[in-house]
Amino acid sequence: MSSNISFLFNTAVLSLILLIIGRMQNGLDRLWVTKHTVLIAAAGLAYWFEVPDAGYILFGLSCIFVILPLLCVIAARRLNERGSLFSNYAHKLFTILHPSGTAQYDAKLTQALAEKDRATQYRMLEALEQGDGFNAYIARLYRLRYMNLWEEILALPFPSDDYRYAKPIYGLFYLQALGQTNQVDRMFTWYREHKAVLEGTPMQEPALMALLIFSGAYVELEDFRTASHMMIPDEDWHWSVSFTKLKAGHENERSVLHALAEDVHDPIRKKLMLQSINRGSTVSATPGDREFLTHELAAFVTDKKLPRKSAPTIPVVLSLIIANLIMFGLEFMQGAPDDIKTLVELGGLWPPYVFDGEWWRLGSALFLHLSWFHIGFNMMALYLIGEELERWIGSLKTLVVYLGGGLLSSFFALWMMEFGYARMAVLVGASGAVFALLGALSVYVLADWIVKRRADKKRQLFAITLVILAQTAMDFVATDVSFSGHLGGFVAGALIGAIFILFKR
Repeated sequence: MSSNISFLFNTAVLSLILLIIGRMQNGLDRLWVTKHTVLIAAAGLAYWFEVPDAGYILFGLSCIFVILPLLCVIAARRLNERGSLFSNYAHKLFTILHPSGTAQYDAKLTQALAEKDRATQYRMLEALEQGDGFNAYIARLYRLRYMNLWEEILALPFPSDDYRYAKPIYGLFYLQALGQTNQVDRMFTWYREHKAVLEGTPMQEPALMALLIFSGAYVELEDFRTASHMMIPDEDWHWSVSFTKLKAGHENERSVLHALAEDVHDPIRKKLMLQSINRGSTVSATPGDREFLTHELAAFVTDKKLPRKSAPTIPVVLSLIIANLIMFGLEFMQGAPDDIKTLVELGGLWPPYVFDGEWWRLGSALFLHLSWFHIGFNMMALYLIGEELERWIGSLKTLVVYLGGGLLSSFFALWMMEFGYARMAVLVGASGAVFALLGALSVYVLADWIVKRRADKKRQLFAITLVILAQTAMDFVATDVSFSGHLGGFVAGALIGAIFILFKR
């Protein structure tokens, strides 16, 4: 198959997968559906009429208007978690590339939530609240929360299934409202009854923190913050810890809280903070509630696989990306990435040389690439898959999966060529190691779903299955892709992941 047809196939399959996943998870706006429908139809017509170079053009458009917007969303979320102002720029770029009504609304909401001036923030949220529908409902929730109108939040009904994506936000704000109105016993009752709404969402972490704060469990709060990857501004965290200590009976914290409240310029927020200080000396959580909370925290930290006292970073994934980029630069210095002689000199996997004793090529080939597209696609996959896996199982295990799975994928591809099941060629690329990461992630997600039967893990399994099926189809129709390397990497990664799980248990 020619490269042109391979790109046509990639474009159509990528759009189909994203349509299915989007429909399962977050719903689809019209522009998103239109873009993917046009790309799929254009790819089909170009293949039918054998339009030259159409694959390159359509895949380029797909990178600009599909892949890049997705990367902007991911970057915006990561930057927002870290409190970075650059998240706004990522959102703005997303709205330029995907100028739908939903995207425009999301950008405005993000801008409103990042606004430092309270009066301006309230006006921005009120403007977003105009009208009916899901977006207006979300804006109203945030306005009530940021204006600390707790009684009005408690008066809101539980969202219907039409607004199912608003349920986690509603759940978090409802818990906070119960705590702010001194109804800690109801907080625990509500959480027990509705925790499925929060599980597997970004709102579960702050919900558990709210339970800790309002139950006065300041020791557990500090410990949870250490194990958490939520990056909370120091001033807000100082307030949370001091307020929790006050509820636990540490009266000396009252002066600290008063000093923090006096530094607040917003009169509404200052008044509410002082009210919280004055009523914050009573702990309402029962021993049973505290025991339940301890169990929930342990389960959450285990589920997130967050090692205590560790930084929320992904050093292995970032180091691997840098190493691949350095090697790609060396390819240019030696000649050209698509020059077979250059690839062999730098360590490409050429079977005759390997069987002559140069076994190190099994590993070096993982860091070489044929083109900008080749390394770009592999590094994007490495980041997207590797980031989640490293946050889940830790840096050392991720490195073992990547290198161990990559070496086994090279070894499997080598023997497939030796016995004639695959054509003889110089193999390069990180895709075998990336598939090892995908295999390990699949095993962890499957194990988690078997134990907990959570809907988000089921959707994640479905998405992984779609990716595997699409890549398998591509491997069979493309002549420049190593199916044996991908298969060997995925199986090796899955086995290594299963071993980690078994030894942990």
